[in-house]
Amino acid sequence: MHALRKFLRGWARHTAGILKKEKIRLSSIINNLEASAEVRLLSAQEIELKNQSNAEIARLLREEELKWYQRSKSRFILKKDANIRYFHVVADGKHKKKLMHSLIQDEGMIEGQEQLKSYITSYYKSLFGAPPENSFSLDESQTADIPQVSVLENDFLTAPYT
Repeated sequence: MHALRKFLRGWARHTAGILKKEKIRLSSIINNLEASAEVRLLSAQEIELKNQSNAEIARLLREEELKWYQRSKSRFILKKDANIRYFHVVADGKHKKKLMHSLIQDEGMIEGQEQLKSYITSYYKSLFGAPPENSFSLDESQTADIPQVSVLENDFLTAPYT
């Protein structure tokens, strides 16, 4: 398989110029026949030559397309997908749009990530208030599978949520 690929690559390099010249020659034949068709009716031989030339150009174009497709796959493997870079740039752009750089409050402008984190944290802590004092504790000296909370504490823990 490797030898076949190597042969085809060498053949593609060697024949690129020949194929280009052949496409030009066939296009010239087709153009001449189309110009003649505008003036007179084409003979059966001329129509057959035009059809053969069109078919040959189509074949050459398919070969060229396959050659470029194969080359693009090898470039993809070597250089990775160009879209990956695009999507990374888009994601970075979205991240930068969502990033908060400063905040204007009654206290003035708050800038810098650390100051913003500190301000936002204290703001939400003040909204929710101080955590309530809990009136129960666990007896860590008891390690067996026995209850470690009192009956009163258990009632408090199992009470319906309100």
